[in-house]
Parts: sequence; structure tokens; C-alpha cells
Amino acid sequence: MYSKERVFVDSSVIVGFFSGESKAVEVLDSLSDCLLCINDVVFSEVAYKLMVLKFLERNERFRLHALKKNISDYVQVYEILREFTSRAKMEFLQIDGKVITEAIDIGVKYALLPNDALIAATCKHYGIRKIATFDEDFKRVDFLEVVEI
Repeated sequence: MYSKERVFVDSSVIVGFFSGESKAVEVLDSLSDCLLCINDVVFSEVAYKLMVLKFLERNERFRLHALKKNISDYVQVYEILREFTSRAKMEFLQIDGKVITEAIDIGVKYALLPNDALIAATCKHYGIRKIATFDEDFKRVDFLEVVEI
């Protein structure tokens, strides 16, 4: 049963989970009573990073052209993510024009990269106060509490 407290999960935690990082596993375990949320930015970042990691299992260095040329070798990442988000009962939050406008202001105010600004704006728009992340930049955002283990 979920306490229904919503916690946004950044790509750093999800990628860490799939990479077997114990701290990422601990973070997700500690949130088992919460409703975990992501947006399309996080989905895209995680899918891409997992494809890169799979590519590097077979190759010495990353080359985007080679990944794109052999993309069919890496599309299983989508099924892995489908199963993960289903089992974790993740809520997908939509980014609309209001979120994008807010992201611009947040990006400027807190000196964030574009994807981080979109994540912070998504949290603000949906009233989410907690974020599970290993990205130190979110500690500068005064309306977010970074989940600590």
C-alpha cells in the first residue's frame, strides 16, 4: 500500500539501479511506500544512458554513429524500462507549455541545465517536494528536498 507521497526519481538513481549501485538500490528501497514519478525527460535520459552502457559492454569507446547504425541491438532497453516502470508503479508526469515556461525561469534562477530545469519545473507544477537524485545541482533548488540515505 502506498502512502501516496509523491517522489520524483531522477535518471541518476534509475541508471544507478540498473548499474547495480548499492546506494541507488537503497534509495529506491527506502521509497517503497511512495508513489514514484518521472517525466519524459527522465525516461529519455535513462533509455539513452542504458543504451550507451550496453554499447560499451561490446565496444571500447562510445560512438553515436555506431549505436545508431546498430540500434536494433539495443532496443531491448525499452522493454526493460517498460517492466521496471510497471513494477515500480511509476506515474508519468506530462510536460506542457506551462512547465516549459516555468523551466525557463527555474533554469535562470538556479543555474540549471535544461533537462534539470524541466525536471524541477515538473516537480513544482505537480506539487512534488521530494526528489531522489545523485545530482548535487538539485540541492540549490529551494522548493525541492533531495532524498538522502
